[in-house]
Amino acid sequence: MRTQRHPSHVSRPLSQSLRGLTLGFIGAGTMGFALMQALRRQGVPSRRLIASDPSAATRRRAARLGIR
Repeated sequence: MRTQRHPSHVSRPLSQSLRGLTLGFIGAGTMGFALMQALRRQGVPSRRLIASDPSAATRRRAARLGIR
């Protein structure tokens, strides 16, 4: 039996799928930073990303990408 795909499953750029949303990361360490970089490479604007981290150095690294 063949199932039909719902129209929301149509491939489209990630930046379009996330349009208008702001993504927050609790922890901007190695994994969080890698995810933020990947989102940026996919066209998600930095103004749509927020990160928190107890380390000031890690927060500064995220800020260099324009992430709040």
